[in-house]
Amino acid sequence: MTTAPKVSKRKTVLRLSAVEDSEWELLYHYILTSSKLGSRELVNRSLRSFWLPFAYRETENFSEADLKEVALDCLAQLYAQMLLISERFEVTPQFMNQSPHAGSVTATAISNLPDSQDVPEPEAPILNSPEFFDYDDSAFMNMLRS
Repeated sequence: MTTAPKVSKRKTVLRLSAVEDSEWELLYHYILTSSKLGSRELVNRSLRSFWLPFAYRETENFSEADLKEVALDCLAQLYAQMLLISERFEVTPQFMNQSPHAGSVTATAISNLPDSQDVPEPEAPILNSPEFFDYDDSAFMNMLRS
């Protein structure tokens, strides 16, 4: 596979915020405290599985074969996560009993994806507000303790 284009050496920081007692706060707390992988690795793997093929395509630096290889790898990761959820919570959604290439399943899944233009940009958090935290484990844990 073609290697990724060189990216500047600057560090990219992802900051997340959650309103107190929201499902996002619950999720971020779970990620930070429950993962054997470490929170950064868990978040990175999750984001990679959902969005890396789109990021690769947008750069236009990869061949169609490379894009398909990355897409298949990401689909395998997403499918493994679906199986884990299905097993742990003893549920099997109807679409898992159909072929992944069945037109109705694919069309339904794609039609339910939000268009990036339809998703509003989140408001920038106020740095002094209690719901703001840096994507730094210690900063988040300090916020939970306060």
